[in-house]
Amino acid sequence: MNITGALVRKLRRQRKWTQKEFSRMLRDAGWSKCTRGWLAKVESGEALVRDKDLPYFRALFGEEFSVQFDMLALRENEERRDDVSLRRDIHMFKDCLSLMLASMALV
Repeated sequence: MNITGALVRKLRRQRKWTQKEFSRMLRDAGWSKCTRGWLAKVESGEALVRDKDLPYFRALFGEEFSVQFDMLALRENEERRDDVSLRRDIHMFKDCLSLMLASMALV
């Protein structure tokens, strides 16, 4: 899941910055390859932001970006952990059911 794009769109809109303005601000902050088109793809989830590029967003959005990003990342990790736990439980249930059926066939 791309948590960065939705967060960037939300924070940019809160500040009433256009994509064109914000991409220029990112370039001015040192991210020379940032264009409005690329930013649109990030916000729509079509392009991913690399970890090394996150500091540019932090520089412009401040602490709010870091806090919200960390909260979203934790939530996503919890959802993944829940998925893994559920798959493990299903696998264990299938194993138990197979053993029960096998023991019933022996009786």
